Amino acid sequence: MFEAEQAEEEKNVLCGCDYLLYQAYATGAVGWISMTANILPKLSADFHNAMIIEKDYQKGLEIYKKLYPVVNMTERYPAPTQAVKHILTEVIGFDEGICRRPRREISAEDKAMVVEWSQIKELAKTNKM
Repeated sequence: MFEAEQAEEEKNVLCGCDYLLYQAYATGAVGWISMTANILPKLSADFHNAMIIEKDYQKGLEIYKKLYPVVNMTERYPAPTQAVKHILTEVIGFDEGICRRPRREISAEDKAMVVEWSQIKELAKTNKM
């Protein structure tokens, strides 16, 4: 039996790792703490609704595949907070200000790399963020 299923009824299990998101929901998690959801709030909500409300795991998997490039970038890049901040500011258009210490801005080369890895510009074209 999965640990999520063993939790007392009044306790909710949350996923704290975007890489394990689909597996966690499929085995009983009811929510997650996510950097990805900051960048892709609509797709993240669609995923949650498919898995929790609709119980449509195939639909959830298809949505997770769309989330995955951003998930992969946040797990792969060594400074994910700065990467998310860059995408929110430069690609999506939110004014996120400067990085606070001890974090530093990422280089122009790294900025281009996280945009490429996340495939965020392709997602932005579909307006399904």
